[in-house]
Amino acid sequence: VRIILHENLPAIAADPIQIKQAILNIVLNAIENSPSSGSITLATETEDTNVSIKVADEGKGIQPAHRDHIFDPFVSTKEGGIGLGLALAEKIARAHHGLISFTSEVGKGSSFSLSLPVGR
Repeated sequence: VRIILHENLPAIAADPIQIKQAILNIVLNAIENSPSSGSITLATETEDTNVSIKVADEGKGIQPAHRDHIFDPFVSTKEGGIGLGLALAEKIARAHHGLISFTSEVGKGSSFSLSLPVGR
């Protein structure tokens, strides 16, 4: 795990428990989709009037056919998965006037960004 935290990030108005849960769900998803030799990077940055928390993995990536549904509740491609982790993370982001976006390349990994507005 690599952690790249930028100093002096502006404050956001958010429920810390809910934001922690959203980040945890994204990180757990990255861990579950990464090979044991792969790395996961967590990074923060300021973009315009938002603070972003990014989680990138070196996993298998998301198949194009699944990309439109990864935030849908009860949709999972993992055996035994219940499909609530990313759905809950997105719901938390929206409740805080933020959003989750992602990029993915099959065979190379995925990167998720939780973007939240600066103090409201």
